[in-house]
Amino acid sequence: MSGFGDGEYSYPTEIATAHVIRPGYAYGDEFEFVLDLTLNGLQQAAG
Repeated sequence: MSGFGDGEYSYPTEIATAHVIRPGYAYGDEFEFVLDLTLNGLQQAAG
């Protein structure tokens, strides 16, 4: 696996370092929101 170069995927990196790795972050609190967002996007893409 080669990994990612510097500057690639900067927004996910920012989210991970600013939120996810901080103490007290609860993945479960985000699951339903992200699931709804994903399913809505797929529904729109399917037309």
